[in-house]
Amino acid sequence: MLIKILERDVSNDKLEEYKEYLSKPVLIETKYGDFELDRSLSWFSTDIELFGFDIFVSLETDEDNVDNYLMIRPSGLIIIKHKESAV
Repeated sequence: MLIKILERDVSNDKLEEYKEYLSKPVLIETKYGDFELDRSLSWFSTDIELFGFDIFVSLETDEDNVDNYLMIRPSGLIIIKHKESAV
C-alpha cells in the first residue's frame, strides 16, 4: 500500500545513462549481412539470401559480457524459406 509520495518527476543520472545505452542498436557487420542484437532473446540475428532461399540466422550470446561479443555461438535456430513461396 502506498502511503506517501516523496518526490515527483525524479531523474537518476545513472539510470538515464543506462536507458540511453540500452536504446542504441548493437550490430555485427559481416559479409553475409548485419546481425542485430535482440536483447529480449539475447541473440544476434539477420536474414540471409542464399541459393534462392531466405534464411533466418541467429547467434546466441551472453549480454552480461557486453564488451566481448566474440563469445557468440550458433543457437540452432535457422529458418529457411524458398523465395518463390515467401509471403
